[in-house]
Amino acid sequence: ALVMTGKELQRLQGEYWISVLEEFGILPNYTLLDDMVTLDVAVTWIDAETQEFRSEPASFLRSSANALREFAPGATFYARGLEILIDAVDLGPDDSAITSAAFCPGCGFALDLSALGPGAPVPALCPRCGGTGLSGTEHRLDVVELSRVSAQLRRDEAAINDRSDERKRERYAIAVAADVDPGYVARQWYVNDYDFGTKYLRRMVIRWVNLGRSGAHGGSREIAGNEELAPLFRVCEGCGVLDRNSGVNRPDEHRAWCRYRKATDEHVRIIALTRTLTTQGAVIRLPRSVTLGDQFAIPSLSAALLLGLYEQIGGSPDHIDITAISEPVAGRSGATSDALLLHDVVPGGTGYLAELANPARMWDLLHRAWDRVRDCPCQQEQRLACHRCLIPFSAGSIDCVSCSAAERYLRAIL
Repeated sequence: ALVMTGKELQRLQGEYWISVLEEFGILPNYTLLDDMVTLDVAVTWIDAETQEFRSEPASFLRSSANALREFAPGATFYARGLEILIDAVDLGPDDSAITSAAFCPGCGFALDLSALGPGAPVPALCPRCGGTGLSGTEHRLDVVELSRVSAQLRRDEAAINDRSDERKRERYAIAVAADVDPGYVARQWYVNDYDFGTKYLRRMVIRWVNLGRSGAHGGSREIAGNEELAPLFRVCEGCGVLDRNSGVNRPDEHRAWCRYRKATDEHVRIIALTRTLTTQGAVIRLPRSVTLGDQFAIPSLSAALLLGLYEQIGGSPDHIDITAISEPVAGRSGATSDALLLHDVVPGGTGYLAELANPARMWDLLHRAWDRVRDCPCQQEQRLACHRCLIPFSAGSIDCVSCSAAERYLRAIL
């Protein structure tokens, strides 16, 4: 009883106080709005007094939006005073979690090949943009919808200490495929003779695809109009542990129960990790004169739109996110246009974005954003942007966000 009480006291003392109150239901856990991913950790150590082997399981939850990076195999997660190297992904019984999908190289359409049935051909043309390439094998990926990962560690070796002042942060290549299905378009409007307008979808599927660690060796993949290096993840098909040495099978690259632990040959699957959200969205098409050849255009306009939303609703638009996508152009086979997608982060949507289908509401948003960036003092301070305008809405692209660029392009659109 004393040992058990000591363990529980140690766990509670190492937990952030808000997390404890959320765990016991005293405070609401708003991350439940999003689907969650579980990290299972097996912690082992040798008891200093009895010299007995001890083990303790632990579990951590993250929203899938964060977990696609933070819980990817190879990432390091810090919790309860431990440095946890995540090394395995749950593939389901007999690899049942692995599905094969074809991604359109031009737009955000993705096809679940297992739904076609055995022997059924893949369409030669994309049903959204009409482009070719969907049937090419180079556009197929084995994917796993991220739901559960795991790690094993020795407590003494994984304890956080002062051996390093910086935490390890892996970077991953993430592709975004937003399926703009014309069957779910509730309303749309475009400016005559100017490639700008808004399309509101009452239902849309957005997929984020983790293609592997940035900077690692691997071939390239073209998904939704963007080409990315895609080293992908090599994992054991029996236990899902990340394979770090290709061409040789090592027991330490498997779980103890894995049937391939002592095999002479490797049994690996090469996969990508996905997150899928079905929600509502507003697709804002951008003029080519705005986006062509300017790396500041899309990040600056993305931040400016969120700033306009902040001004319009009188607070932070926490339930709305924005991402750059390729929008299929109706009536032009294979043609796509640069666009920004404002979408609900709540599965199913909240209906708020339907207001942007009203042109007056969109023009009001743009004008509010333009007023803020036009009058921001940072333009006279030799700074790209500041905390008074776009930086709070830059979402990690701070080096490519410019207040003057946003002011110039908003003025051109208005």
